[in-house]
Formats: sequence, C-alpha cells, structure tokens
Amino acid sequence: MKILSLELSITNLSKMKHFYLEQLSFPLKQESEDSFTITAGHTELTFTYDKDQKNPYYHFAMDIPHNQIQEVHDWLLQKGCHILDATTIEEANIYADQKIVFFGATNAKSVYFYDPQGNLVEFIARKNLDNSSVKPFDPLSIINISEIGFGLQNDMEQTIEKLCAEFDVTSYTGDGKTFQILGNDQGMFILGASTRTWYPISRSPEIHPIHMSIAGNKNDHFQLEPYPYFIQTKKIR
Repeated sequence: MKILSLELSITNLSKMKHFYLEQLSFPLKQESEDSFTITAGHTELTFTYDKDQKNPYYHFAMDIPHNQIQEVHDWLLQKGCHILDATTIEEANIYADQKIVFFGATNAKSVYFYDPQGNLVEFIARKNLDNSSVKPFDPLSIINISEIGFGLQNDMEQTIEKLCAEFDVTSYTGDGKTFQILGNDQGMFILGASTRTWYPISRSPEIHPIHMSIAGNKNDHFQLEPYPYFIQTKKIR
C-alpha cells in the first residue's frame, strides 16, 4: 500500500507551521489561510485548522533510510525535539535501547516524539526495505508516510473485514482484537482500540477526521463508517 496524501485536523495552526517549516525545515508544498501542506517524501501531509475538534491528536509514521536511525535520533535532538522514552516488552517482541526501539514483528527500528498539536510522530527505519542512504539526513531524506493510526471502538474484527475487502491489504501483525496492522512495509493501517494505548505512551487512540489517498487499481472514494475516516484510491498510471 502506498499513501499518497494525508490530511489531519489541528487547532494550533501557527505553532504547527513553525514546528514543521521552521524548526524541522520540511518542504512547503502549499498553504492557505487555514491549512498548510508539507512534503514527506512521496506523501503530501496537510494540516487543516478545525474549530469543531477539541485538541485532536493522531499517530502517524514516516519512513527513513534503514541505516539512519541513530543519525535521525541525533538530528531530532539537534532540532530541539524531545524523543520519547521506549520500553522493552519481550512478549510483544519489542526491545528498547534507550530511546530507540526495535520491533521484531516488523523488523524495524523507531524513534518517537510529539509535535505541538500532541500528535505521536514516529520516524521508522525498516530493515526489510532496500533504501539505505549515505547522504546526511534532512527532511528530504524522508521516503514517505507509511503508517496512519485509526482509533476504533468495539468493532475491530468488522473493521478488519471492511478494509481487507475494500483495499488490497492483508494482516501484517496484531491480535485482531485490540491492535492490528494491515498492509505491507510500504504502507499500513494501524488499528488501535480505545481500550488500549499507543506505544510507547499511555494515551489511548482517539477518533478525529482523517482524509487520505492511496494508490490503487481504480479511482474511488470510501468512508470507513461509522468513523470520519475517508480514503480515496487513485489509479496510478
């Protein structure tokens, strides 16, 4: 699965613009009075002011070259970001080395931090992908957004069935009850029940509007009812 674009709601436009454009120096794609779009590799990420949302927050991940996790860790610190502590959970095949965490299920290493909106942002280096780089890391090194978290209520099994039926995705890992990853190393839906928390924090997934587009074999629109999650497929020629 390839995520082409992602649009998320925010309530603090000025701080988010400063963080992503000035502090982290992401390339600006476009902006309007109430939104701005940055380039994250092959994915366009749009933050849109939404007065109807109360402190929305999301979890999403950006792929980085698989050999640069330590460099990215150091780069984030240099940029003034607070990298979140990671915890080893052996039964889940998760192993923390200070603030860098290794996920055995996906053969990847990650670091986590918050943006000013409170979004849980993850930079992830996937060992299964051949994308190493010798260039010093900067935002132009980011490959794409590869994960978006969907907060769910008590319908995990039904949601898995809907997404697998509608899109060309299959189960990657998860228990199918409170947590499930659908997709592949290029792109994933991360399904989290409200009864659990996102790793590595103690905050549960929430439900806020998500508009996204993914590559597909047809042009179509889909809403993951009853949620405000809207997924557009675009046929890439």
